[in-house]
Amino acid sequence: MTSRRIFVLLALLVASSSAGATIFGSVRGIIHDPQHRPVQGAMVMLHAKSSEWASTTNSNANGEFEFNAVPIGEYSVSVANPGFAQTAQDILVISGTQPVLHFNCKSQAGVKTLPFPAFLKQHPPTL
Repeated sequence: MTSRRIFVLLALLVASSSAGATIFGSVRGIIHDPQHRPVQGAMVMLHAKSSEWASTTNSNANGEFEFNAVPIGEYSVSVANPGFAQTAQDILVISGTQPVLHFNCKSQAGVKTLPFPAFLKQHPPTL
C-alpha cells in the first residue's frame, strides 16, 4: 500500500511540473548598417512557417527589436528599411528561450552611398 501512495505522489509531482511548462519563447535582435551603426525604425516581421501567425514591430534607437510570447515553432524574421536591401533569417523558437539575431543591412542596389567626408565635399554645409 505504501508503494502505491509513493507512486501516486510521484505521478502527481510529474504532472504538476509538466503543467508549468511554457509553450512560448521570445525573439530578440539588433539591426545595424554596413558601418555597424544601429538602424532605427526598421520594420521587423516575424512569420510562422507552419501557420498564419505573424507579428510586426520596429527597431528602437539602438537598432534593437523584441517579440515576446511567441508560440514555439519555426519562423522567418524579415527586416526592411528604406535604402537597404530586405533581408531575412530563419529561427526555431523553443520553450523558454530568447535567441538573439543580428542583421547587417546591406545598401540596396542602385542606392549610392558616400563616405561622410566625400558627402561633405559634394554637399558643403551652409551657414
